Amino acid sequence: MRRLVIFVIMSAILIGVTAWITGLEKIGVFDVFTWGDLAHESLNHLRMVFISVLIATGIGVPLGVLVTRPGFRKMAAPVI
Repeated sequence: MRRLVIFVIMSAILIGVTAWITGLEKIGVFDVFTWGDLAHESLNHLRMVFISVLIATGIGVPLGVLVTRPGFRKMAAPVI
């Protein structure tokens, strides 16, 4: 229960800081992301994550199936 409360409080703080920073026009010499920029970059991030998960799954699942076969069990330790 205590961890949940801490998680909710930390999430609220991070969301609040994000909202506050995106409301500013500049921080020093850097321009601040707008909400549109934040949404665009979030979608880019999700695309990259999706592609990397597809690649990792495409490599990992066949390798996992391969090392369970009797002729390839010696490869299990290095693959894992």
